[in-house]
Amino acid sequence: MHLLRSPLAFARHCGASIARTMVHLCRLPGYIAHIADNSAVIRDRVDQDHVLISRTNDRVHDVSKRLNALYTLVERDIVRMDQRLSHVGVLVRQFRVIEDMRAKLGSMERILYLAHFQRGDIGLDQIIHKYPGFLENPLSLYHHCYDNGYLNSSWSREKVVIFLHICKAGGSTVTDVIRRNIRSIGFREDFQKNANIHADKILTMFRGLSEEMKELERAKWDQYDVLANHSHYGVHELLSRPYAYITMLRDPIDRALSYYRFLQALPEVAWTGKATDSGRAKSLSFTEFLSDTHFQEKYESLCMTKIIAGVLEGDVNEEMYALAKEHLSTFEAVMIMERFDESMQLLQALYGWKDEILVEGEPRPRGDQVTGMVTKSANARSQLSPEEVAAAEEYLHYDVKLYEYGKALFEKQLQKHGVTERIAAKKAELVKDSLVA
Repeated sequence: MHLLRSPLAFARHCGASIARTMVHLCRLPGYIAHIADNSAVIRDRVDQDHVLISRTNDRVHDVSKRLNALYTLVERDIVRMDQRLSHVGVLVRQFRVIEDMRAKLGSMERILYLAHFQRGDIGLDQIIHKYPGFLENPLSLYHHCYDNGYLNSSWSREKVVIFLHICKAGGSTVTDVIRRNIRSIGFREDFQKNANIHADKILTMFRGLSEEMKELERAKWDQYDVLANHSHYGVHELLSRPYAYITMLRDPIDRALSYYRFLQALPEVAWTGKATDSGRAKSLSFTEFLSDTHFQEKYESLCMTKIIAGVLEGDVNEEMYALAKEHLSTFEAVMIMERFDESMQLLQALYGWKDEILVEGEPRPRGDQVTGMVTKSANARSQLSPEEVAAAEEYLHYDVKLYEYGKALFEKQLQKHGVTERIAAKKAELVKDSLVA
């Protein structure tokens, strides 16, 4: 409004603005020239950087090629060195084994004598006659290993548990369960990490020792948590600590049928080059197998009554059966293979040992199951003719009686340790859940 009131002042103001604008327009070509000069310098620098980057890439590529070539050479040398070290390791292990054998046995002749003894080709008296000093304590050759179980186990007990492993009665599975719960398990040659004296010879050797030597040996066997293998009643003589026997029984007819099929499944010739009993077993029916003298002699060593009685010589009779029954009544756990899950729950109730199996990909304790175990050879009576069952019952008369007695003991132990009550509660829970669903 002020400028409108004074036209002359307004004219002067516009003139001054136009003058300033003209000055800036006059300077604009200089600005543009300056910017162009700077752009040229920047382009030159960018071009130089591109050259440097290209040269650097070439150098990196060259270094990479050299490193790859060097890596190939180093890898080849490492492989060669590993081969040499492996060869040296084999030689060292062989040397140690040889030295250990020399220290223990003294000569190859003695090694052969021990091998013959373990196979039963010669008797203990023959070895003692030839090497009386050497066999003053033959059990000194036994390689004791006290870390062949679950090393983090804190399980301990006043008594040593002796698992009497009955052949073809689920004993290997039970042994595996035990091994996963304890620190050390004795008697098993395959767990001892070294060649060893067979379990069936250990007690024979022990009984031939002097009282002084027996005490030295007992100090070694006392260090195990469990003794478990194919043996017979009496191995507690190796211990000075308190002990408790446990075992797993199986229907004797099932056992005999399982053994019959096992022999049939063997290769005709063993890895040792000796012929097996496979061909002979295949040529016989089950009834013929039971009455075959050759197989009867072999099966004598597997007789459940003899093993639990601890008497391996002579024919099975009433006196031997009574002794086996007396021994079995003192066992801390008498398990039944046909009721495997309940047997594992009995072990858990007694010792806290847990057996885990995979259920839908997840480990679940057997204690959460209430169903019985089913095996390929279970309920053999339904797979055999009445004549075959009758023949088996006649031949296995005492084993059948002992098995029935063992089942009665099993029931009492389940009740005593609360397993029966626990299973009943679990079944009621399952029924309740099914009704709710």
